[in-house]
Amino acid sequence: MSRNWLTPLLVAALLLLPVLYVGSYAALVTPSSVHVVSQSPPDDGSCTFMVVESANYRIGGWCVGQFYWPLEQIDRKLFPERWSVGTLAK
Repeated sequence: MSRNWLTPLLVAALLLLPVLYVGSYAALVTPSSVHVVSQSPPDDGSCTFMVVESANYRIGGWCVGQFYWPLEQIDRKLFPERWSVGTLAK
């Protein structure tokens, strides 16, 4: 029995893997997102905030950051304005 069908299938699968990797990165990345929680307001009427964590991905935490690290470095070099947090107004 000939296995000529196996080679194109393997080639297609190998070509599809990078597309899935980049596509899943694009779907999960949220550059410079910071989760902020407000603390109880002080008596003087001002509002204070506490930064809880900086999350660059919608799900996964540290593991996802390690998995997508190479693409994140490329993304940071190509689109630095997306990754700059900026300053908070006083």
